[in-house]
Amino acid sequence: GIPSATMRQACIIDICLTGNAAAAGGVAQAEILEERVNARGLPVFVGHGTCVDTQDKHFRVLKTQGVRSGPNCQNLLASLHAARGILGAQLRVEGGCEIVVGPSADLAGMVAGAFPPGGAWAEDGISEASIEVSGEDYVAGVADDLSWSCWRLN
Repeated sequence: GIPSATMRQACIIDICLTGNAAAAGGVAQAEILEERVNARGLPVFVGHGTCVDTQDKHFRVLKTQGVRSGPNCQNLLASLHAARGILGAQLRVEGGCEIVVGPSADLAGMVAGAFPPGGAWAEDGISEASIEVSGEDYVAGVADDLSWSCWRLN
């Protein structure tokens, strides 16, 4: 499948408008090109809402204290690009930055080895929120909520 929600939607529209299933090949090629050409380790804005995977499942998050702006949240995400299992970040309006992690993330090692600029890791740190938290390996979209912003680590 096509993991990016935006590209997947474009693919569906192309096929519906043209009636030609071969149009999906162009979308798949564009997705591959985007992933290969774009620099690795850069935050990419996904949308307004909490980050979700291809099946609309939420992720575990590592909460910060004091990281409260979009640019600072993106800078923190970029600084963690080499850490295993880091997938993205999300920021709530009037709230703190949360680092979105997959199941393979080494959270203890990350907390010990990295410090959020201008802030710290929250004491309650790792969140297994009350909502279903079983997101896998890719931030594909958002659960619409204008009070949140989500970035994927490219």
